[in-house]
Order: sequence, then structure tokens, then C-alpha cells
Amino acid sequence: MFDLFMNKIEYFLQQLVKIKAEARSVEEQIIEKREFYDNEQRNNNERQLQMSMAERQAVKLRTQYEDAEKNRLLYENEVQKKISFQ
Repeated sequence: MFDLFMNKIEYFLQQLVKIKAEARSVEEQIIEKREFYDNEQRNNNERQLQMSMAERQAVKLRTQYEDAEKNRLLYENEVQKKISFQ
């Protein structure tokens, strides 16, 4: 009877060790996935910042281009007027 009891205890201890090992493995996977997720979040935030800066730069360049084009047309019109008066 005592041997049966000890066998059951040993069996349950082995099961406990096995379950704890599986739990550690799952915890390691969770940590690994969390680190990956955090890294991806940082990368996404950096990309969003870069995109925002690029969009602001594009707006600024577009405005400068429009101003330059407007000035070019004004200058061209003035040249045409002077040519037509001569």
C-alpha cells in the first residue's frame, strides 16, 4: 500500500515537473512575442514620424514650386508686354 502511495506521489511529481517545464516554455514564448511586438511598435512609430516629416516637406516644396511658377508666369507676362510695346 505504501509503495503504491509512493508511486503515485512520484508520478504526480513527474507530471508537476513536466507541467512546470511547459509553463516556462509558454512564458518564454510570450516574452519573445512581447519583445517582437514592442519592437514592431517602435518601428511603426518611427516610420509614422518619417512619413509625417516627408508629408510636411512635400507640402512645403509644393508651395515653393507654386510660388516659383506664379512668379515665372508673371515675369513671362511682363516680358511679353515689353516685347509687344516695342
